[in-house]
Amino acid sequence: VAISLDGTRQVHDATRLRAAPGPSPYEQAVEAIERAAARVETVVITQVNVHNLPLLGSMRSLLSGLGVGRWQLQLCVPTGRLLDMQGPYVIAPDQLEPLTAFIARAALDGHTPRIDAGDNIGYYTDREALVRKRSTGQGLWVGCTAGIRAVAITHDERMAEAIAAEEGYRLV
Repeated sequence: VAISLDGTRQVHDATRLRAAPGPSPYEQAVEAIERAAARVETVVITQVNVHNLPLLGSMRSLLSGLGVGRWQLQLCVPTGRLLDMQGPYVIAPDQLEPLTAFIARAALDGHTPRIDAGDNIGYYTDREALVRKRSTGQGLWVGCTAGIRAVAITHDERMAEAIAAEEGYRLV
């Protein structure tokens, strides 16, 4: 199970919208992580942005305490609702090095959760093999595995049908 968590309550709730009145999206995500981690392998996905970049260390500690084994960090891509956000949201190019260094240190420390870097982090740096978990040489991008090794579930059946039709797939 993969669950999105993008920072502290304030940061996550400013990014993720409530589906309906009720608890904050952060509270819902943390509750889902707790419930899932007690039963199945649980991965947390974080869209790295200017607001959560300084929080990654404390987020890792939180996720470890929640029993999360793997954490996928990927760069925030300015699409959809993020295009309407006020102020800078996407990290600047000079912030990639500290992010890559954080991931490389985590790869060596043996603590959980293990970090999986998104396809857009760490390329052409001296840490690429470590970030990509390769023992030698530069990492090799083998392409996106969505739909091959991963399946997405959405609550919006109409959206699922539209995406499936557009991609030429059949819903089961």
